[in-house]
Amino acid sequence: MALIVLLLMSTSVLSQSTQLCRDRLIVLEYLLQKYSEKPLAVMIDSYGQLVELLVNIETGTWSWSIVVTTPRNNIGCVVAFGHGVQFIQYEEPGSDIQQEEPELNQQEFPPYRSER
Repeated sequence: MALIVLLLMSTSVLSQSTQLCRDRLIVLEYLLQKYSEKPLAVMIDSYGQLVELLVNIETGTWSWSIVVTTPRNNIGCVVAFGHGVQFIQYEEPGSDIQQEEPELNQQEFPPYRSER
């Protein structure tokens, strides 16, 4: 089964003292108005923080930002930004190997999911 994955290039990571941190909605509105970046992926990290990948796919600049929001105070910080997003196709390991189908038990299995 093919999955779509992002490859981010030309990255800038901000130190904690130079991060743009404000109310999450203000940060998202700023990135939308200034760079036309919209959320493409949303994740929860191991600390329970909301991590959002915002990308400009409309104007051809392919700029992107990563915003991390602490749920305690809803403050969102731009922790990294850059330009150049390339969508690649990812195949499950071993999917390119031709194997003979077993005669019995030809059921579909769900995609591999790593438990952390």
